[in-house]
Amino acid sequence: MNLLSIANRTVAIALPETPVSAAAQMMRERHVGALVLMSSKREDAIPVGLVTDRDLVVEILAQEVDPEMVTIGDITLGRLVTAHMDDTLFEGMAQMSTEGVRRLVIVDDLGALVGLVAMDDIIVALSGALSVLAKAIQTEIGTERRERSA
Repeated sequence: MNLLSIANRTVAIALPETPVSAAAQMMRERHVGALVLMSSKREDAIPVGLVTDRDLVVEILAQEVDPEMVTIGDITLGRLVTAHMDDTLFEGMAQMSTEGVRRLVIVDDLGALVGLVAMDDIIVALSGALSVLAKAIQTEIGTERRERSA
């Protein structure tokens, strides 16, 4: 299973110069916890950052900063962590662990945005796979009981 197969393909995006207040409104309207910052409005734009609801709380609300006076580009920390769309689920998990992040921006060969994978997406995918295995075990036990008791 590759990351693209579980990625959210409709990603909320914004420009780094977007005011924090507008970013917060976008997150609320779209029911998302993160916005991917893009290099420009052009079609060939690439992702350059990620801002999360936690960033807004820690950097703006907790410090009583006026959200109209700060842009999301101002509060984006560190480098953007990306993964290739063909990376496996387990490669993505390892990268999240190594980088200490909860989200991976998924890109193609040209570095273009193709999706976003959060830990929640991975947990859902893994739980589905584990459920299938559990069902196989239950079926095998039932089959053995029927065949061995006869």
